[in-house]
This record gives sequence, structure tokens and C-alpha cells, in this order.
Amino acid sequence: MVKIKAKDYQGTQGSALDDAVNLADAVTQALTSGSDVDVSFSGMMGLPTSYFNVLLMRLAETHGFDAVERRVMFQFSLNAQRTTFQRSFDAVRNSSALKA
Repeated sequence: MVKIKAKDYQGTQGSALDDAVNLADAVTQALTSGSDVDVSFSGMMGLPTSYFNVLLMRLAETHGFDAVERRVMFQFSLNAQRTTFQRSFDAVRNSSALKA
């Protein structure tokens, strides 16, 4: 299991969406190498729904939503993060199901 801290992919000048792409690329690299991934959002504040949408859509497009659901664990330090993430997770899952 590869542990990834989302905060390590938070840029100082880029947008939250750029940060989500950078995180998705790191998760993709770990998944491609055959590892499962544990992503921690500890220490991150005010992540918008669009951040999680970009992260999840990019992962689902690359690996399929089922693989993301099975092989990637997401850890949250705030209930607000978990709630925002869950909305995006449900939306991306429903979107992936419609494409199948």
C-alpha cells in the first residue's frame, strides 16, 4: 500500500484544479505500478467539490471507477471534507455507470 498525502501535491501558485490533477497523476503512478493507494487529506482546508470531481473523474477515466473503489482508500481529517468528497464520489460513480 502506497501512502500519499494530498497536501504534498498542493501548489503554492496553481489552482485547486491543478492540485487535483497533480494528485491524480501521483495516484495513477502508484496504481499503474500495481500498488493499492491510501490518500490522506489531513491538513487541507476548504477543498471545493470541483477538486474532488477532477480527482475522481481523472482516476475513473484512467483506471475505471470499479478499480478506484477497490484500490484507493481516502482518509479525511474533517467531516466537511468527507461530505464534499462523498457528493463528488456519488456523482462520478453515477456518471461512470451511465457510460458503461
